[in-house]
Amino acid sequence: MLKKLCFPLASLGICCLFLTIYYWQFVISAPKVIFCDVGQGDATLIIDGFYQVLVDGGRDERVLDCLEKYLPAWDREIDLVIVSHADSDHIGGFEMVLNRYFVKEMLVSEYGTTTGVFKGFRNAVLREIEEGMTLNLAVGNSSKKIGKNISLKNYFTRVRGFSNNPFMSVKTETTLWDKINEQNQIIKDKKLDLNALSIVTFLQLNSTKFLLMGDLDVLREQALVEQGLITDVDILKVGHHGSKTSTSDTFLKASAPEIATISVGYNNSYGLPSPQVVNKIKQFGIRILRTDESGDLVVEVSKNSYATNLD
Repeated sequence: MLKKLCFPLASLGICCLFLTIYYWQFVISAPKVIFCDVGQGDATLIIDGFYQVLVDGGRDERVLDCLEKYLPAWDREIDLVIVSHADSDHIGGFEMVLNRYFVKEMLVSEYGTTTGVFKGFRNAVLREIEEGMTLNLAVGNSSKKIGKNISLKNYFTRVRGFSNNPFMSVKTETTLWDKINEQNQIIKDKKLDLNALSIVTFLQLNSTKFLLMGDLDVLREQALVEQGLITDVDILKVGHHGSKTSTSDTFLKASAPEIATISVGYNNSYGLPSPQVVNKIKQFGIRILRTDESGDLVVEVSKNSYATNLD
């Protein structure tokens, strides 16, 4: 009789210990933002207890390494995914993410591309919609609250070239792709760049403020500054992996970050980040943290302060 009782009691004890560890590690622990080391690409994971937001998905399966490292093994749900724009180094990992996780809601830039990577992304998104995901298009600025502490503002600007997408479909889920060839022809004819359509995400987590720039260029940075949308932040994710097409003096003055993070691949073929941009950021007295040098960059946020895993 004693032996029969010991096994269920032991199992109950193990379960209680497991739940306690989970509770302290994932519920009670401080909110955090992880700038994932995904090589030459972008992926930023925001965690606050049970709530998670993923901004961009990197180029390949390396984004899964980041998700599996920081999310509990049994958690297969992400509250919100923001896809800044359609370049492969921002969407390449999403097909695998959507195969492994259920995403409740996705926000995407309205223009797609004809690349094989984008088509794979498209198919995965359409399957996820069938499972119940909500897809929203960024055609203007928007705000979102996730849980108690995650406040998001998503900025979307068009100047000099891009007008409203002329090929809008009745169905939101196919707006991006019904006339994809025609969209791409306009982009080629006008010599436009999808980076100009990057969604910029302002994040406030408790009192700490982050700004995630996608691949937005200097011209569109200036438009956001002129609209009064760029204000003091604590941490800036530098636009376009530190390319000289982004991060102007005017923009740095307006955002005034304490830390600038650069998501970039080690010894990448693009020569990023640009030494010119790195020197400029340093001249502003801003601390630079890079994924190619330090791996995942983790910012843990308390009520009134923050700390990084490199402090």
